[in-house]
Amino acid sequence: MELSRFQNDYGYTLTFTLNLESGMLYDLTGSSVQFRAKQYDATSNVVLVRDCVVATDPATGICSYTVQKGDFAQVGHYAVELVVTNPTAVDLITLSAFELEIIPRLTL
Repeated sequence: MELSRFQNDYGYTLTFTLNLESGMLYDLTGSSVQFRAKQYDATSNVVLVRDCVVATDPATGICSYTVQKGDFAQVGHYAVELVVTNPTAVDLITLSAFELEIIPRLTL
C-alpha cells in the first residue's frame, strides 16, 4: 500500500493493525510502540522516531501515529517500521507493504 501526502502536511493520523505471522492480532497489552520512518536513498541517516498511541483495547493490535509539524519536510519515498516493546521482548516490525510518498505542493 502506498500513501501519498503533501510535503509539510501534518495533523493526519496513520493507523496500523498489527498481526502475528499466524495471522492472529498482535496483542499490544502492556506494550509501547514507536513509529520510525527513513527516506529511501537519503544521504543522511536521519530516522524519524516518534511514539505511537495504542488503541483503547490493546488486544486489537491497533496503534496510530499523528504526524507532527516538520516530520516530513523532505520530498521522497519513506520506509516505515514499528518497534514494539512489551514486557517480554522488543519486536521490530518492518512494514514492507507500506510506503509513504511525500510529494511537493504546487505553488500557483
